[in-house]
Amino acid sequence: MVYKSATNRKDKKLYEHPTIKPVELIEKYLINHSNESDIILDPFMGSGTTGVACINTNRNFIGIELDDKYFDIAKTRISETVKQHYDKGELDERAYNSLINFDA
Repeated sequence: MVYKSATNRKDKKLYEHPTIKPVELIEKYLINHSNESDIILDPFMGSGTTGVACINTNRNFIGIELDDKYFDIAKTRISETVKQHYDKGELDERAYNSLINFDA
């Protein structure tokens, strides 16, 4: 299986991460190689692309990032994605509250 995706220049500039991946590419990986509600571990979270893709594809997510700068970027980015899904009515309040909490 070959995965193709356009270069992610916009997100690279926006989130200031040198190796950011396109969300759509990570979503394809998740859909083809995991099931909804699975737990996905990203031990090198960076700017949170995998976390965003997990929210978009109904997967649970654990992310680890040593760099505080990128952790904060990922935290904000994932929180914004959760809020977007909540605002569209795709998450109930309990799910929203459980997804919006982060521990550093």
